[in-house]
Amino acid sequence: MVLAIQAVMCFGFQFAQNYKSGEGNRLNVKLVQSGYKQRSSTLFVVAGSLMLVNVVFLWIRLVSDFQLSILWAAIPAMIALATSIIGLFTLYPLIALETPWLARSGAGSALVAGVALCMAALWILGATLFGSGLSDPLAAGLMACIGVFIVAMVSAFICYAIAFLTASASGKLGFLLAVPVVSWGVILVVGMIKGLQVGLSLDYYTNAFIAAAFLAIGILLRRPPGKGQTGAENKRPASGQGS
Repeated sequence: MVLAIQAVMCFGFQFAQNYKSGEGNRLNVKLVQSGYKQRSSTLFVVAGSLMLVNVVFLWIRLVSDFQLSILWAAIPAMIALATSIIGLFTLYPLIALETPWLARSGAGSALVAGVALCMAALWILGATLFGSGLSDPLAAGLMACIGVFIVAMVSAFICYAIAFLTASASGKLGFLLAVPVVSWGVILVVGMIKGLQVGLSLDYYTNAFIAAAFLAIGILLRRPPGKGQTGAENKRPASGQGS
């Protein structure tokens, strides 16, 4: 996953540099960005669908007497979050042209979140499959990984939300990217007041909002530019036109 993320970042940076130097006209900007929108759309739809599966299993564990392993809820959530991180990186070329610093800051935060998520996932799988299961309360190391992940994801989504709100005509996309920020922000605030364990217990509700936001982002990215989704390139005058 890390190699794929680095590849997207390198391409996005080179794409922005070439565009600014005038060579981007040969890259067919709209075609390239359209391709990334389609990939992002698919990734966010997958992420949203898996997060909905996570919510269903969380509520089954809460309200039923059926003894369901935490892995049934944890695995879809971890895959959904990893998929959303990759989705953020596929959005990188769309904002790197006009807000390069926000794009790089968001990408860097997403990379930190991806590493923290991988560490937490390995911890959970190892404790569940090869150990005695997750302790209650959770181990300090696992809580640290989760805390770093949440802070990094909040930072990444904030940067991308601001970038889309300021650099493109898609205000809806910017607002949708802010939904996970609010959801994880609530968890962080409650965690700082009552303990992260209590904050994490809100995932029965916050994950539902995050799932809905991911699905809405995926649907919005599939819409043609003329129907509400316009990329940053549409704000630039066509070559040869007067200002």
